[in-house]
Amino acid sequence: MNELSSNYLCRSCGKSLHAKTLDMGLQPLCNRFMLNQTDPEYNHNLALGVCLACGLMQLLDPPPVEEVAPRFSWITYNEPEAHLDQLADMLLGMVASKSDTVIAGVSYKDDTTLERLRRRGIDWVWRIAPEELGVGGSRAEIETVQKRLSVENSATIGKRHGCADIVVVRHILEHAHDVKAFLGALKMLMKPEGIIVFEVPDCKSVLSLKDYSTIWEEHVLYFTPATLSVCLESNGFEILQMENYAYPLENSLVVLARLQKATHALPLTEQDRLLEINRVLDYFDSFPLERAHYQQILEGYRKFGNKIVLFGAGHLACSYVNLMGLENYFEYILDDDPNRQGLFMPGSRLQIKSSAALYDQGISLCLLSLNPSNENRVITKNRDFVERGGEFRSIFPTSDLALRS
Repeated sequence: MNELSSNYLCRSCGKSLHAKTLDMGLQPLCNRFMLNQTDPEYNHNLALGVCLACGLMQLLDPPPVEEVAPRFSWITYNEPEAHLDQLADMLLGMVASKSDTVIAGVSYKDDTTLERLRRRGIDWVWRIAPEELGVGGSRAEIETVQKRLSVENSATIGKRHGCADIVVVRHILEHAHDVKAFLGALKMLMKPEGIIVFEVPDCKSVLSLKDYSTIWEEHVLYFTPATLSVCLESNGFEILQMENYAYPLENSLVVLARLQKATHALPLTEQDRLLEINRVLDYFDSFPLERAHYQQILEGYRKFGNKIVLFGAGHLACSYVNLMGLENYFEYILDDDPNRQGLFMPGSRLQIKSSAALYDQGISLCLLSLNPSNENRVITKNRDFVERGGEFRSIFPTSDLALRS
C-alpha cells in the first residue's frame, strides 16, 4: 500500500479519500491483445483508493477513454441475464398503461431488457443510438457512452424520442469517470415522476473473498449495496427498491429509483461506514499475501515438472495473471474463440491457442477463468484430460474448484 499524496475526492459523494491506497503499478489494458509477442504495449498505473465518507472503492486515475476503447470489433462482454424476465415483470407492474408508457435504454447492454418489455406489450421503447453521441459504427461502447452522454445532448435526445417513464441503465455506472455529470445527464432522459433502473456488479463478496481478478481498468467504481445507495442518494435520487440477484461469479445489484423531492443526508451509519472502509482496507492489506500464496501454489506444481495452462483469455484471466505475477507459470492460454487464437495476451505475452492444445506437451493442470456455471461443461468436454491424470481448478474463490482452497 501507498499513502495518497494528492487531494483526491470520491467520484461518488465528493468527500475525501482515505490516505491508504493499493498501487499495483503499471499494467496493460486487458483488451489490448498483441499480434506479435514482441509488440510494444501501452501501460497505465493501476491504483485503488477508498472514500472516507461512503467506503466506495474506486480507481484513482483510470486510463483515458481513448486508450480503453477496444481495437478489435469482435470484443464483447456478456452480463448475467437470468433475472431479466423477473425484472421486466417487476417494471411492467409499475406502469399505469402499456400504451402510454415510454421506456428508454442508454446502451446496447439494455437491449435484451428492452426487448423483453416490448414482448410484454410496451410499444414506445427507444434507446440512444451511436450517432446521437457522435459515434460511428453500429454501437457505442460503454466507456464512450459514459463520457459522451452530457446534460446538453441528453436533453436533446429526450425531446427527440420522448422523455421516459422508465430509463434502463445496465452495467455502465461502474464505468463512469465523472459520476455527477453522468447521473445528471441521465436525469434529462426521465419524466419528472419517472423511474430509473440501475444495475451494477455487487463487489461485496469479491472484497471479502479477496478476488483480485475483478480489478479492471474499465471498472472505475466497485459498488456494494451500501455504497451504491450512497452514490445514488448523494446525487439526487431516491431509492425505491433494491434487489440483489445471486450468480456464481458476482451478484447483480438492481436499484429502482426516482428523482429526490428533497436532498437527503448520506444514509450510512457510523458503524456501516467503518464496515465498508475496513473491508476495502483489508482487501488492500491482503494483496501481497494473496499474490505470494498463488505463486507458491503454482510453484509447488511446477516443482515436480508439471506444466500448467489457463483456460479463457478474457479480462478476468488477464487481470489474474498480471496482478498476481503468474506469467512465468503458464505454458500458454487456451480459448476457443477463433478471433483470439494466435494472438498474445496483454502483459504476460502468453500465446492464445485452441483448447486442443490442452493435450499437448504433458499439461497436468488447467486453471479455469470461466464463469463457474460453465465449468462442468468444459470438464465434461475434456473428460479424456481428467482420465489421463489431468486436473482442472478455478481461479475464482467462489468456485467449487477454487485453486486457493
